[in-house]
Amino acid sequence: MLSQVLQRFSQADIRVVDVGLRRPTLDDVFLTLTGHVAEGVDEESDERSDRSEDHDLADAKKKEVVR
Repeated sequence: MLSQVLQRFSQADIRVVDVGLRRPTLDDVFLTLTGHVAEGVDEESDERSDRSEDHDLADAKKKEVVR
């Protein structure tokens, strides 16, 4: 399709300075589908969150045993 568009520009004596083609990223797709950008989560904070959840679960199990 891009080559057809460029050919039509050429036939119409329209000078193209630059043209490019790229595949959409997952962020592009997410933005198109949801209408807003995805919020990034860095791996370090995600690992801290996982450890915090594990700690909370261990505390809950300890409380169950004590009761």
